[in-house]
Amino acid sequence: MESIFSQRGQLDLVVTRGWLSAWELAGLESGRVVVGDTLNAGQDGELTLDGRFLGRASLVVLGNDSGQACSAVRLEGLERETPLDPEPDRGGALLELLPFEIVFEGCAYSLAELREAGAGSVVSLDRPYPAGESLADAPRLSLRVAGRVAARGPAVVVGERFGLLVDECPAPRTWDGERRASGAVLRSAKEPNRLVKMYDWRRPDCFTRRQIRAIQDIHGRVMDTFNQLVPAAGGLEVVEVDQMTYREFLDSVSAEARLLSCSLGGREREYRREPAAAGAAVALIQPAVPQLPLDSQTARRVAEYARVSAALADRRLLLMSMTGAASSLADYGSDLAVALRSGWKTVCDMNFTKPQLEAAPPLLCLEGGQLVGSAAGILEHGMVLLVGCACPGGRLNLVYAAQSLYPAWKALERHGR
Repeated sequence: MESIFSQRGQLDLVVTRGWLSAWELAGLESGRVVVGDTLNAGQDGELTLDGRFLGRASLVVLGNDSGQACSAVRLEGLERETPLDPEPDRGGALLELLPFEIVFEGCAYSLAELREAGAGSVVSLDRPYPAGESLADAPRLSLRVAGRVAARGPAVVVGERFGLLVDECPAPRTWDGERRASGAVLRSAKEPNRLVKMYDWRRPDCFTRRQIRAIQDIHGRVMDTFNQLVPAAGGLEVVEVDQMTYREFLDSVSAEARLLSCSLGGREREYRREPAAAGAAVALIQPAVPQLPLDSQTARRVAEYARVSAALADRRLLLMSMTGAASSLADYGSDLAVALRSGWKTVCDMNFTKPQLEAAPPLLCLEGGQLVGSAAGILEHGMVLLVGCACPGGRLNLVYAAQSLYPAWKALERHGR
């Protein structure tokens, strides 16, 4: 018998799970959308080997000098973050409701090849990531029902729910059993009152709608306080809350913008993911014979990113960009810090250091092995949350590094309900 450590199994990332009926499954056809009810967009997925849970992981896209991006996962932790939801009432027949999962398919690995992986490791899925940005270029997922592949199609998101737009499946068939609607199957990607959009892991969602709603409410209070402290603010009000990469924000910054930055402090996170043991995990894992080999430069970048991220785990940044009539508000940074703390007290105790003027948008980089730049915690392609505030003839943008708000994650979710 072959050693269990050398036997190869399929390594995949489950992005969501749910239940659908055999009646819905029999009628599945191209153009329909299947959405899950667990692991919403922005949450870690489940890394599985032949369908068995190994750990929590997030999808990452690795650049390669060959020009072909490679799909990979970053192992975030080894424990499930929340218990599985209770099963619905399944009726009286075995096939009335069936479990399904939507899967980003990976490649074959043996346990021996995974032995050096640990929290923080990046594991190649040995699969190209599409370069385009149209729906036709979206990553393709598989719909597995009761462990069997039932359909395939591009990744989409409906609200916050991960889904799959079916474009490949067997022909529909009649079903003479129980007819039951689970709510997991939408008849069309263009159903009224449902926005179905492509999901791109190069620009992942980090915040849920509830959290966005909470942040909008918090900053409405911030602007109310600031307007009272500084009449020259001209009636600033929140007009936009959006999540994007830091590079996307940098590309939008005008040359005349005045910039301030400060650091956040306050309550520790309500839960902590298990830390990686020092030296226990290799930064980049690949199959023994990869179809899409990653070069040594990519491996060095992954290792350097892991090192820098660990070094900056407790450093948190808020960047303030002011243009037009709002440019003069850079002189009132201390008042803005007071207003920010006041607004955040509705959710949690958040402290802000005295804002400092920046000559240019801060960008974290490495030179000669040393960390330089004042963007404490924002990597160039890291995710940020932008809160846009406007007054007549001017605009103030507050830009939080996404990781800066992790300590308030659960409090924001509760406040946004």
